[in-house]
Amino acid sequence: MRKILTAIVAILSLMSMVPLVAPTVTPHTGTLTASVLVGASCDVAATGPITFLKGGLNPVPGQTSDTNTTTVSEPTGNTDNLVVDISGSQWSNTGVTETMPIGATNWGLYPSSPATPLTDGSPSVPIGGTIGSLTSQQVNLNVVIPDGQAADSYSQTITFTVGC
Repeated sequence: MRKILTAIVAILSLMSMVPLVAPTVTPHTGTLTASVLVGASCDVAATGPITFLKGGLNPVPGQTSDTNTTTVSEPTGNTDNLVVDISGSQWSNTGVTETMPIGATNWGLYPSSPATPLTDGSPSVPIGGTIGSLTSQQVNLNVVIPDGQAADSYSQTITFTVGC
C-alpha cells in the first residue's frame, strides 16, 4: 500500500509540473447597420393658398391686388422665439412661357400694408417678428401687376423658413 501511495504522490508531483495550456479561442464578429431619422425640433406652417384679386375681379396690368393675410405659426410646440425668413420664386404661367418678377409681390407684417418687395431669399430676409409656442405672425401680401403683363394664370411659391 505504501508503494501505491508513493506512486500516486509521484504522479501528482509530476502533473503539477506540467503547465496547463488553455485552448485558443478565435473571436468571431458580426456587424449590423443601424439608422435613425431625427425629427425637426421645430416647424413652420402658413395658411393658404392665396388668390390675389382686385375688388373681387382679376387685376389687370398696372393694378395692385387687394391685400391678403396669411398666418405663420410654429405647430410643434417649440417654446423658443424663432426668427422667420420669407422668400419667393418668380411668378410663372403653366407652360412657363410668361413670367412676372419675384418682387411683384409685396409683404408686410400685419397690420402694416405690404410695401416690401419679395426676394429669392439670398440673403435671407427676416420678417421682423418671431414665432414660438402659442404665438403666430400675420403677414400681409399683395401683388402689383406690371404694365404690359400678358393675360394668363400665374403662380408663385412663397416660402417661410425658420432656423432651429
